[in-house]
Amino acid sequence: MTILYAPSFREDFDLLHANCLCTYDMQVLEILFALNKKRGGDNRLLYLPHPKTPARYHKVILESLNYCSIAQLPNLQEAKEADILITDTSNIALQFSLAFLKPSLLYLPAFTSIDFGNDRLYCMLQKITFIATSLKELKATLNTLENTKDSKIKEIAEFLQGDLL
Repeated sequence: MTILYAPSFREDFDLLHANCLCTYDMQVLEILFALNKKRGGDNRLLYLPHPKTPARYHKVILESLNYCSIAQLPNLQEAKEADILITDTSNIALQFSLAFLKPSLLYLPAFTSIDFGNDRLYCMLQKITFIATSLKELKATLNTLENTKDSKIKEIAEFLQGDLL
């Protein structure tokens, strides 16, 4: 399985914020690498940095994780081979899922649960993405992806054939 990690824009306010965000992304990538390695076989981990995030930020991440063999991609078009995209609050999840008809996963560990009722945007997100609010949910989703991927792809196709709102 090929996993693509594409975090949202990381602003470089000051050293404290940059270190916190950088550490968060490094932890997520380490977790994804470990999960992917554990699965064995032909697994790859790709990293697509947000184009507006300072380049030095990505350099620190990739140099720190050089043992993880992570390939950095220049743009989303290079991500066609990925089986799933994992991101936080970035709209790239919608772009990936709708362009390539493949599932995305919104990893939002700061939330204990998400319930927006009948909000139409949230209903759309549920149809075209997986949502994980904990490391346990992230692992479970990735471990069952081979069994759930086809049903999510079907939901994406049905969404595209239906009315937007």
